[in-house]
Amino acid sequence: MSTRTQPAEADTHDADAASRPDVRAMVGDLASASGDALGHVRDAAADVTGTLADRAPQALSLSQETLDQIGAYLKASSSDTIVLGTVYSVGLWTGLALARSPRWVMLLAMLPVLVLGGTLLSRRTPGTAKTRS
Repeated sequence: MSTRTQPAEADTHDADAASRPDVRAMVGDLASASGDALGHVRDAAADVTGTLADRAPQALSLSQETLDQIGAYLKASSSDTIVLGTVYSVGLWTGLALARSPRWVMLLAMLPVLVLGGTLLSRRTPGTAKTRS
């Protein structure tokens, strides 16, 4: 039996030796293709970075304008409207908490509660405290 396994092993070694150049060529092609892909990724990342750098000031000014508009709207709104928005936001947050939503979703739902509640707390009702002129 030992004579029978030796020729089979020799045939396997001969087949491996014959296929090694093909494997080396495939590895070379794969390395070349991955290098090309990395070059494309690098170029795309440079393009995105340039676009972000060009548009960042515009985005920041638009955000500032939006926040100013929200502040003006809240100052012009009645206390009843702000109370209604605050109660709705608290109800939404409570529903998310009971549903065991992810924390980041609950934090996003808490933002209107903080903004509207803070606006309500900053308003002073007549007769309870002196208001600044």
